[in-house]
Amino acid sequence: MILNLVLAVVGAALVGLPAHWFRIDSATCAAWPSVEIGVSCAVVYAAGVALLTVAWVRIALSPVRSPTSLRWVVLGGVVVHLVSLVGLPYLSQDPLFYAAVGRSMTVHGAGPGQPLSQVLPPDDPFLAPMPATWRDGTSPYGPGFHLVARAVAAIGGGELWLHLRLYQVIGLLCMLAAALIVAAAARRPHDDDADPGAPARAAALVLFCPLAVVEGTQSGHNDGFIAVATAGFAWAFARRRPALGTAALVTGLLTKLSALLWIGVNLVQIAADRWRRIARDRRAHLYWAGVALAAAAVALLAFAQREWLLAQLRRVTALLDDPNASLPYCTRSIECLPRALLRWWSGDRWASWALGLGFRVVAGIWLVFMAVRSHEPDRRLGGLATALVIFYLYLHAWAQSWYLLPLLPLLPFVDRARRAPMLVYCVTATLYYALTLPLGCPKGELWVGISEILETIVTIVPPTLVLARRRSA
Repeated sequence: MILNLVLAVVGAALVGLPAHWFRIDSATCAAWPSVEIGVSCAVVYAAGVALLTVAWVRIALSPVRSPTSLRWVVLGGVVVHLVSLVGLPYLSQDPLFYAAVGRSMTVHGAGPGQPLSQVLPPDDPFLAPMPATWRDGTSPYGPGFHLVARAVAAIGGGELWLHLRLYQVIGLLCMLAAALIVAAAARRPHDDDADPGAPARAAALVLFCPLAVVEGTQSGHNDGFIAVATAGFAWAFARRRPALGTAALVTGLLTKLSALLWIGVNLVQIAADRWRRIARDRRAHLYWAGVALAAAAVALLAFAQREWLLAQLRRVTALLDDPNASLPYCTRSIECLPRALLRWWSGDRWASWALGLGFRVVAGIWLVFMAVRSHEPDRRLGGLATALVIFYLYLHAWAQSWYLLPLLPLLPFVDRARRAPMLVYCVTATLYYALTLPLGCPKGELWVGISEILETIVTIVPPTLVLARRRSA
């Protein structure tokens, strides 16, 4: 166990080290490090991910049934995450946006719907390092996260580095909370055949995962809050309280609207199960009356929050893209290459847009299909995980690795055959950053195209090969 912890600690240190050159509050495209530095940091980062992966597999996936200390897993995991904080965030600029939103609300009294460039002065240190295309942006986040952003801004004051560090600490706390809740969900005290090491390994699957270290803590993404919500969902299902589980998922909306994907699949699962149960029940009309009352209550709430919902709806429709946009709304997705070829080779922007729309339709069909197929209570956790993993792996246009953070609490409850591609995806979705360090700032359309193709190959091909191998077996 000591060897595994050493491997994880060294890996976490290597993962955080490139922040010295690439931290988001200073490494703008105008001051991007040289290619030589980028390649060197990419090698260091890839080595760190490799060591984290080895330690993760050895700790969390050991076939030995002897009990592993949950306390050891939690303390060791916290040490690993703390070591990753050797550097500030550098792989994603989202925490920079969090900090700017918090500053605009706290210092300047602005609302989250006001563009940052209209609130923050042009020379504001929170606005200056931000990409130009982000400066006119408004907050896409929910009211719960806005409270967090206000609290961080109140503590951090005018020190941007402190804001970023606080978001990292919050990310660590989210990963720790998710791991502890999952451990509680995996504990079965009244089952004589229960594996005594299951809670510790369930916690390790979350806490030692490279994705949790890189995206949850080092990059400080707020999707960690949704990971806590899905952990609560898993715990409720383990305790046979499905209604409480759905309520736990709903809390994810306090952070961001992407939680709707998890909620939507779960609600279709519940609806499919209820439909089959009441199909021959003479009291079915009472059920549908309850559904109608619930729908009316939701409609009233939506009307009361119509301004916020309309703003969020505009963000959702961005996924449908604009055929006249300068670039397709697409990254690290299998649809990106054919859409790019249609746009620039044949010059048909509308065909490119229609192809993207086709992917959205297929995605909707897939999610509904998987929800209906996994409607039985004992299959819902695995069905939810499978539906969302395939969606993000093949059908989501704007594929970002931190979107997978809510998946981690479900991993312990997915059968081994389906779990293997998910585990590989959690690694490859983290590993592709090794390409972004030397290729980070675009130097023309050809440069963007090459980096996108390479990143897509690294992210998608390995889990696809594992999935194909499992299917053939």
